[in-house]
Amino acid sequence: MSLKAGIQNSPPLVDELKGHVAKKIGPIARRGEILFAAGYAKTRSGKIMRRLLASISNRRDVGDVTTLANPDVVEQIREMVQGKDAVVSKEETPEDIARFGQNE
Repeated sequence: MSLKAGIQNSPPLVDELKGHVAKKIGPIARRGEILFAAGYAKTRSGKIMRRLLASISNRRDVGDVTTLANPDVVEQIREMVQGKDAVVSKEETPEDIARFGQNE
């Protein structure tokens, strides 16, 4: 999640966001942890690359990031999710993760 300019990350804000998700979507969708990133993994045309986010959360190789407007944000997100010394799985990426976000 990315914050608008002038909005500060705080425990009350996190609690408010969790409550909003639980109210609008349902308690099952409430996240245990909310991370705030400086930006999104977006293409130059503005589309969020959900495939990259799925790869990061599943400790898979993110692959080619040259089409991103800001490729550095991918490493920042990876470090927030996995830590500085995370090991990427050498197994082949499952088909559902490879295709994630492409049918939109």
